[in-house]
Amino acid sequence: MDHCDTVLNYVWINREAFSSPGAEGDNPVQKRYTDNVLKVADNSPQLTVKLWIDFALLDGAAQEFLTELGTSASNGNLEIHDLREVVAYQQHPVFREAEKPEDEHPVIWKKVDLARLLVLKHVFETTDAENIFYSDFDIVSPPIGACYTKKALDEFGMVFGKIQKPTHGWCLENSFMGFHRGHETFLFEQLIPDSVAAIANDQKNCFWAFRRAVKEKFSEGEQKYLIVPVAQMAGPNSVGICDKVPLPKPDMGVPDDRKASQQPPWFKNSFWGAFFSGG
Repeated sequence: MDHCDTVLNYVWINREAFSSPGAEGDNPVQKRYTDNVLKVADNSPQLTVKLWIDFALLDGAAQEFLTELGTSASNGNLEIHDLREVVAYQQHPVFREAEKPEDEHPVIWKKVDLARLLVLKHVFETTDAENIFYSDFDIVSPPIGACYTKKALDEFGMVFGKIQKPTHGWCLENSFMGFHRGHETFLFEQLIPDSVAAIANDQKNCFWAFRRAVKEKFSEGEQKYLIVPVAQMAGPNSVGICDKVPLPKPDMGVPDDRKASQQPPWFKNSFWGAFFSGG
């Protein structure tokens, strides 16, 4: 079993078989994304960074390109892994489905939504890491060391990210998440089964199953501290908040409903308890 304290995972699945890497914009993973991963690895020597990709969709040259990429991190903390190391990935039929031009909803979204969860479970089972994270490639500086991330892990044993959408404001996303060992039951017994069910029911992706599970498990007060802001690269589907919009400062206190639950009975029933609770 691998020893590491904190692991950050990235997952990439090509829509179709890939070959001939090397030229700008002609790599199995877009260069701006691999540059971001290298930057994260170089800036965070305490992390083990794992990039997961399906080698069966790559030719020998593409695999060699990624192997060399794994040696590029100055701290030696970037690892390239084949998604087929994950038994559940090998076994689920969705990962063998080919894209069909006539499909209204590309199957790739189902694949990447489920694969990220299966990778997290696999890393829990094959390492002794205490904190295991997932991030999309376009998340700038995943806030693993942020005080509000630590607060969420200490309080709930898990953390999820929210991204600012051009028209909807801050929204819960499955683009960043992390779990502290001992609190992975929600991942194993809720998020993964719900995602598998979404695919079986021919949903267009697994995101809404993920979102519903988080929203149903945690109160609105808890979600304020459990769901933390993350910065996304500027692109056609983002507002480039890393450049244009400052990240909000989450309230670092205890959620109001949790404060109330932690008050002793004598205090809650006293004048001061009623005063502070608005009674």
